[in-house]
Amino acid sequence: MKMLADIQQQFSHALLNATSTQMCGVIGDHFSAQERIQIYRNNFIISLSEVLQATYPITFALVGEECFRAIAKYHIIQHPPESANTLDYGAGFERSIAALEHITSAVPYLLDVINFEWKIDQASRFELPITSGKSQPIIRLANVPEELHGDIQLLLNPSTQVISSQYALIDLKQAVENHHYDQLNFERPQMILLQGSTTQPLTLSEIDVPLSKLITQLMLASPLRFLPPEQLALVPTLLSMNIVTSFSVSDGEPT
Repeated sequence: MKMLADIQQQFSHALLNATSTQMCGVIGDHFSAQERIQIYRNNFIISLSEVLQATYPITFALVGEECFRAIAKYHIIQHPPESANTLDYGAGFERSIAALEHITSAVPYLLDVINFEWKIDQASRFELPITSGKSQPIIRLANVPEELHGDIQLLLNPSTQVISSQYALIDLKQAVENHHYDQLNFERPQMILLQGSTTQPLTLSEIDVPLSKLITQLMLASPLRFLPPEQLALVPTLLSMNIVTSFSVSDGEPT
């Protein structure tokens, strides 16, 4: 007698392999076993393609439905889901497309777009962690003694991400969403500050390279004493952007 796990494995294998219909327990009547498996296979591919389309709407708009269905099918066959939860199924889509040189050569910016959309999707499901007991609200920053200024660690919103691209991805996203491409000039580098979580709306802001370097340094929990003068000079700008949510003092506590 076949074990349930064996039947499930054989059926899963049949869904991904057009020539594999034997030993999967499908019985034919009006439709042959091959035809029945093909129906299941089509529904399987279509359902997961719709999951990918929901995660990558800009990519779908750029390459068109026919091309997207083809690359989605390729990804599904190469990387089938490992669980019934499809929320994270978009992970790895960029790597699948990177292997399709005829696609990436025709649309050289596509991998940047896919990476951008995946980070947006991640942000929408990001759960903000509980605030550390050592952190202090920004309003108390003025109470830190001058001798401890170098030990201050500015703590950024945990959802903060910095995205570097050779293309103006924010502009492209807006053009696709508004169906307005006349003024689009996306072939220019763009540094993007992305913030968002399950409890806060997504925000996308274009930032310059010096500010992105400062943000990246602070994400490493660097005290102010380790920042070069040019980055220290940008701290007031950063504070005005509401990116810094709190602070801590590495050697001592504020009075």
